[in-house]
This record gives sequence, structure tokens and C-alpha cells, in this order.
Amino acid sequence: MTTKFTNPFPGLSFLKEFNVFVLFLTVFAAACQAPEQEHTDGTTAIDQTEAAAADSAAQQERRPAPQFHRIPTEMARDRVYVCDDANADVFHTKYDCETLNGCKTLKKNVMLLRAVEDYGRYNCDICSKDLAVIFDEQQVIQRR
Repeated sequence: MTTKFTNPFPGLSFLKEFNVFVLFLTVFAAACQAPEQEHTDGTTAIDQTEAAAADSAAQQERRPAPQFHRIPTEMARDRVYVCDDANADVFHTKYDCETLNGCKTLKKNVMLLRAVEDYGRYNCDICSKDLAVIFDEQQVIQRR
């Protein structure tokens, strides 16, 4: 008596075919990619150096953190925006401020107290002029 062998996993043959197909597509995609070409021109390196020099000249030095600030307790939890850039030294009250829109790195929404104490930021002259009083030692802050 001979027994007929039946495959207990009929889907297994489909998986083998599928794996072969995926392997073929991967090899084909890798073969179709163009190799990277290195520029042997000296002008590209010069252009990049000039652009980097222009960028560094355009960036301003960051001011030291404020030595004095007086933030009323009801304003301390107000939210402001800071640009997480090595040269940025101001906080913004409006997200659509033109200075903040020039930020090319991460923008963070933090509390006003944290922006001043932890990030060492001053107020923006465009969107948060009214908060300049928190850095003035002679000014008495009026409650809102």
C-alpha cells in the first residue's frame, strides 16, 4: 500500500516563489542605480568655500545670556517660540514672525521663563517688543 504524500503547507510553495521574485526585484533595482560621480572640477570646491564664508559672515554672534530678568509669575508660564540655532538669541511670541521664519533648524515652543533662563534668550524686536520690560532693571512691570 503506497501512501500519497500531500504537502501540509500548500502556501509554502507560493512563499518560495514570492521570495525569489522579491530577490530579483532587489537585484534589478540595485543594478539600475547610477553610480555616484565625483566632481573633479576645482570650481565646485571654490564655490562651496565662498558660500560657507558668506553664510558665516551673515550669521551674527550670539549675545551672552541675560544677567537680569523680572518675569511676573502669571507670565512665567506663557508660551514662546525659540529657534534651536547656535546663533539665535531671541524668543518670539508669534509663530509667523519674519525672524522666526528665517530659522533653518528646529523651532521649539517653550515657556517664557525657560526661554530666558535655560536658553538665554532675549525678546524679539519685531513680535515681542512689549516684553522688553522684563530685562529692564528700572522698569516696574504692570500686571495685565
